[in-house]
Amino acid sequence: MRIVILEDNMDRRAAMTDVLEDLFPGAAVEYFAVARTMIEHLDSTGLFDIALISLDNDLDMVASHDGRMADAGDGIEVAEWLVTRPAVVPVLVHTTNSEAGHKIEELLGSNGWTYSRVVPYGGETWISEVWRSTVRTLIVAHSPDTSVSSVGVTVLKHGIQEGLQLEVMLEGILRVVAAHSRGGEEFSFELAYLSDTDVLSSLVSVGKPMLAEIGPGATAEALELSQCCLGIGPVAADSETLEPILRQLLKRIGIKEIQFDVVQPKHGHQAVLLSGNRSSQLDLSSPKVQADIRAVKSLLELALLIELRGPRKDIDVNQQSGIWSP
Repeated sequence: MRIVILEDNMDRRAAMTDVLEDLFPGAAVEYFAVARTMIEHLDSTGLFDIALISLDNDLDMVASHDGRMADAGDGIEVAEWLVTRPAVVPVLVHTTNSEAGHKIEELLGSNGWTYSRVVPYGGETWISEVWRSTVRTLIVAHSPDTSVSSVGVTVLKHGIQEGLQLEVMLEGILRVVAAHSRGGEEFSFELAYLSDTDVLSSLVSVGKPMLAEIGPGATAEALELSQCCLGIGPVAADSETLEPILRQLLKRIGIKEIQFDVVQPKHGHQAVLLSGNRSSQLDLSSPKVQADIRAVKSLLELALLIELRGPRKDIDVNQQSGIWSP
């Protein structure tokens, strides 16, 4: 898991690192001293494998490439960006700036985010006391809500409320399962539509692309396998059940195991969810990964169904029990 912190004071960083190494050994801690840099990083990596975000507000100016001092932004800027995303991470606000702290709390609270506030005191003493206890409380309390199903539903609710395009919601769901599988770019997930001409066209994907690299010549085989293997699990790339040309293509792009699942909401069109693994250290057939794939498949079906009905702000995602079941 990752813990992301906006803090430019090196003494505070050292104290925070000591606390986190004691509480959550093995967690990846990422520090930022510039608001915009933090936003760009989070936009690139996504929020779905983050256990906590901690925000200071007032940041010292930083030297730019030309040697001039530049504004580093503030915690409010990060909060304003966060609330445009699904509320999937608890946030701890740690600033002595009362006005800014209240502003960040207002932003987070009015957009459904879980948050808490601590006010620094006594040098770095507060970090080993109130910050430590609040970090632990937020992470432990939020952990039951970090499954693929729960986070995916949050992504859907956010997309519906904001009127986001279908592709944005679908990509978010795929990023959730990619983050929870912890395979990095070794795992790839791709949703493709089957057109009226029996050709698969990629709609959204995360990780290294598969469909474009496998090629249209494998389309019919991919669909046939997806129907035959539904609910069975992944197929080794060198399996004799695969046509020789598909085995060659998978070998060429480094796929060691692949799974095809039909995604079919209650309408006349099929889509295919492709899951691919390029690492011998990872196992696509593990119970956890298979559970995550089943959950994301249901979420994708729900997203497609909602889109067909027309995105509405009053849809209660949890009531679509006929399509999605936790």
